[in-house]
Amino acid sequence: MNPSKEEEDGKDDFAKGIAYFWRSTNLEPRIRSVALSAGISKVALGNSHTLLLTFNSELLSVGDNSFGQLGLGDLKPRREPTVIHYFRDKRVLEICCGGQHSGVVCASNEIFFWGDSSSGQCGVGDIKLVNQPSRVHFERLNTRDIRETNHTTEQNKDKKKNEPVIIQIACGDSHSLALSTDGEVWSWGTGCQLGHGVEIDKVTIPMQIEFLIGKHATS
Repeated sequence: MNPSKEEEDGKDDFAKGIAYFWRSTNLEPRIRSVALSAGISKVALGNSHTLLLTFNSELLSVGDNSFGQLGLGDLKPRREPTVIHYFRDKRVLEICCGGQHSGVVCASNEIFFWGDSSSGQCGVGDIKLVNQPSRVHFERLNTRDIRETNHTTEQNKDKKKNEPVIIQIACGDSHSLALSTDGEVWSWGTGCQLGHGVEIDKVTIPMQIEFLIGKHATS
């Protein structure tokens, strides 16, 4: 059975990396296509902003920017996709958007978040608004006490060796999650969805979920 013209067109769009967006404010959805010269490989949507990743690892953002969620160093909205030059020399692998914040995973095992962090969801401490990408650091629970001691050369080596490799991230409105190659999970932000029990309802830097240690989460 030969494929229909619609199926062939769909395959062509996928190969070219054309993204489609729509909204249903009327009886008929209004559909808009977005095409970039390098092709769009991944899309992430926030409440009112969007991230686009091309096949050559160029990252662009568009939409509202009231909280700096576009990662462009200012608070001006963008009506057209705009390149986030901060990542020009970095290979971005994964992207995600929360309500008003954004995050990426880079091939260098660097994780960056930016945007609204009033609930700690960017994982950068007590900073409330982050208008450009800021690196987020991860530690396993058994290495956290290294922060409180004098750093010797051996301690730094052990800490580097024990640093997790993050492969996936996810964002909610007021919290974020990260998954490592070893199936460990970190969370930060605000709410019972963090998974740290009723006594901890706000975490402003990534904290490993103790209950999931040894469970080897996959997604």
